[in-house]
Parts: sequence; C-alpha cells; structure tokens
Amino acid sequence: GSAFLLARAYAYSGDERHPEAFWTLVMDWRQHNPPGRGVHWKSGQELAIRLMGWVWGLYAFAHSPHTTSEWISALVQMIAVHAHHIDQHHAYARSQKNNHAILEGVALFTVGLLFPEFLHAQRWQERGKTIIEQEVMRQVYPDGAYMQHSPNYERLMLDGCLWAVQLGKIHKVN
Repeated sequence: GSAFLLARAYAYSGDERHPEAFWTLVMDWRQHNPPGRGVHWKSGQELAIRLMGWVWGLYAFAHSPHTTSEWISALVQMIAVHAHHIDQHHAYARSQKNNHAILEGVALFTVGLLFPEFLHAQRWQERGKTIIEQEVMRQVYPDGAYMQHSPNYERLMLDGCLWAVQLGKIHKVN
C-alpha cells in the first residue's frame, strides 16, 4: 500500500522524500525478510500485492536521484524471488477458490510481461494469464456477481483484473 501512496505523492509534489522513503522501506524489508522465511512469506496474495507495489514504485521512482542501479538490481532480484515463490506455491491459492488465486495470477502475468529478461518470464506471463482467465470464469457468476460476498474482496479482485487488462493493452497482449 505505501508504494502506491508514495508514488502518487511524488507525482503530485515532486518531493524527493517520497522516493527516498520508498527505497528505505524496500531495503529494510529485504534485510529483515530473507526468502521463504518468516510470516511475510506465508500468503501468496500478500506477496502478489507487495510485488505489484514494488513494480509500481520502481517505475514511479525510476528517474529520481535516490534510485541507484544497486537498489534497482536488489529490487528486481526480490521481484523475481517473489514471482518464483508464487509460482511454486500457487496450488494452495487455487484450492481456496478466492481472490488470492486471481491476484497471484496477476502478479505472475505482471512479472512475466514487464521483466522479459527473467529466465521464466514467458512461462510466468502465460501461466499468469491462464490463471486469471480460469479463476475469473470460476469465481464470477454469469450475471457479474462475485462469489465472495464482500465488497472489499470484490474490489481487490477487480483491481487486480483491471491492472492485468491495462498491462495487456499497453503491451498488446490479449
């Protein structure tokens, strides 16, 4: 959540404290959360939302003087590790039949599309797209209602789907 707020504030104000705060938070998270260890690695949906925030921040702060090649490299590595973790553990989200599965698909699609240099980029893009399509068909009723009867869960699902649709349009992926 904070990456999106910081990026919006930076777009509005140009205040360099925002990218500085983003990179401080990202590097602190990296230092205190080694891959696969601890509570922040338990939920694939949490990883997906974090990954999307990091991608947003990476693009929002790309031209800030606070953005260094070392920090970009560290963040891109963390994005790849998150995508790999989501890919390896997606079966649990699918078994839950809820918005977790959709957001994990969105994360894989995002990484596969935006980071073609990654070894598994093509597979992640295709798998993410397939997950999104299958899960939306499984979870959204023919009349458009969402199976999770919570406006917040429905909003989360819609946000993820709109993110994926917009990325697909920008990159001409149907």
